Parts: sequence; structure tokens; C-alpha cells
Amino acid sequence: MPDLSSGSSGAFLFNKSLKQSTSRHLGFKTTFLTSVGFIGFLVGLYFLGYIVTWIAEPTSPPQNVFLSNITDHQATISWTTEKATKGAVRIGKTLYKDDGDKDLKKQGFYTTHHVTVTNLLPGTTYQFNIYQGAKSVYQGSFFTADSLLGLTTPSPVYGRILGEGKTPIVGAIVYFRAEGTKGKSSLLSALTNIDGRWSIDLGNLRASNLENPFQMSKDVQEEIIVEGGSKGRGKVTASVGEDKPWKDVILR
Repeated sequence: MPDLSSGSSGAFLFNKSLKQSTSRHLGFKTTFLTSVGFIGFLVGLYFLGYIVTWIAEPTSPPQNVFLSNITDHQATISWTTEKATKGAVRIGKTLYKDDGDKDLKKQGFYTTHHVTVTNLLPGTTYQFNIYQGAKSVYQGSFFTADSLLGLTTPSPVYGRILGEGKTPIVGAIVYFRAEGTKGKSSLLSALTNIDGRWSIDLGNLRASNLENPFQMSKDVQEEIIVEGGSKGRGKVTASVGEDKPWKDVILR
């Protein structure tokens, strides 16, 4: 009779090995599916958080939207909001944050917004969108000036913006414009720093049509309008020679 003992032993070992292999395979499959499910859960949480933030983030219609500091390569878009919101401007694929946030990882919430866009081309029309977080809340356009033939001479003017208690106002927008017998100048602007101080270079001042430098003379009257958002507003005029420094402006 044939000896079946070795065959039986081999079959037993084979079945045992098959069970172990199947068990390992099922264990790996379960672990893999669990890992995939966990990663999917995390991704879902991320997008859920993004959607909740997008919905919950405060928005407020932009008001007092102005274009200033327009040259052949840059411009500033500024505005105010009744509520404190994030602020940014998108041109094409580039997003420009509030000037006060440029060196920060996270955007702050403000009622005054001052965004400088750079690396522009001369004599070009640009479309822009104002963003509050992930939401586009305003659309507009502007055109850059042509390049000047010669260099202008720097001529900084400066001053300080204070509150009623003579505390420095941080983040106020200072608008500067000059007017004389030959017409008005372009609009310049600056943002106050932590000490409430501001500075504007009149070397960047152009005629209102942006074609030529604005000519300062004794008959020129200078004006600054200060927009502090929820901190108040102010308006002051001065003659040439009374602007280094300007008198302190108290917002009310």
C-alpha cells in the first residue's frame, strides 16, 4: 500500500501556511484601508474647516475706494470697511496683502485697507478684485502712467496722526493732494506706523493726468485727508514750506 503519512503532513503544513498568508494579507489590507480612511477623514476635516472659515469670516462692503501712488510700475488701492475684515487685492494670478500684513504669515482684521501693487507695466490698464478672505467683494480697474523721461528729486513731507487722547493712531490712511493755478496733482497716500507717523515723497507727485511731474510753487495749497476708519477722520491744509513736518492731526 502506498505511504500517505508524508503527504498528509505536507497538506497540513501547506494549509497552515496558506492560512497564515491569508491572515497576513487580510491584516495588511485592513491596515491599508484604515490608513486610507484616516487620511480621507483628515482631508475632509481640512476642507470642512476651510468651508466653515470661508462662511464664518466677517465681510463688509468696501467703501471710499481710492487709487493713489500711481506711477509707471505701481499703484495703491485703498478702502475702508465698517467691520474689521481681512483685505487683499488680486491682479491676474498675484494676490497682494494689506501693506501692514506683507511681512506677516497671517492676515489681520482692519477697518482701513491700503494695498500697494507692484511690478506693473507702463501705460497699461489693469483689472483688480478686492478680497476679504477667500471672497471677492469688489471689482475695479486702473491704468498706470507712462515712464517719465528724467528722474525726479526726492522731497519727503511727514507728520503724525493722533487720537483725542493724543495717542498714536496706527494704520490710518493719509491722502495727499496739491492744487495751484495750473491745476491739481495726482493723489498720493501712506499708512501710519506704530507711532502714528507717516511720510510721503512729493517727488512722486504728478499732474492729475499723470503725464508730467507736478510743479510745486508758492501759490500751491497742500491738503491731507486722514481716514482712520472706526478711529475717526481729519482734514488739514497747509502752504508750501509748512509741511516738514505737518502739524499733528487729531482724529475725531
